Amino acid sequence: MRSSLVLTVAAVCLLAACDQLGGKYEVVTGGAHSYLVNKQTGDVRLIEGNNLVAVKPADASGSAKSSVRAWPEVKIPQLGDVTVKARTTFRDGKMLYAVVVTPYAGVIEKNDKASYSSAVFTLEFYDNDNFQVQAVRLPLNGQGGPSRIVDTKGTPQHLSWEGSTAMSRDTYDALGGTNVKWTAFLD
Repeated sequence: MRSSLVLTVAAVCLLAACDQLGGKYEVVTGGAHSYLVNKQTGDVRLIEGNNLVAVKPADASGSAKSSVRAWPEVKIPQLGDVTVKARTTFRDGKMLYAVVVTPYAGVIEKNDKASYSSAVFTLEFYDNDNFQVQAVRLPLNGQGGPSRIVDTKGTPQHLSWEGSTAMSRDTYDALGGTNVKWTAFLD
């Protein structure tokens, strides 16, 4: 093992030495790893034993690309033309969600203000074969209840929930649609 490492380092040094005139390659050490960098193309290879392993380049901006999914709006005419909008993203083994229900005036307001209301929206997520893979409860009252988004006069305009639920990346990538159920709403 030691002799193969010596051979690899020698080969990289020889390549770098042969390249003195053009300055095309550079060996860079970062932590416990060494990399061969093509200064002309930006190609980076991890030196691992006798192998050079390609390294995926970082996004030019240095930040992760947005993977926010805006799901189609769901209209619920039975609740006075209520509209439910949901957005999700995946991070650290969780699906993060943001849900907005509008308008506030009408059935939503009545159920939100009723202390005895147990009204709940349930946002269901389905895969492309239409099997339910996850459901998120969105109660109007109590723990896990929504934020009330108000206008400049302090009048509520809509309700908003934000949260997360455990989910694998494969499951998140397989999501194909949503549905909204509602239960225990007062007329």
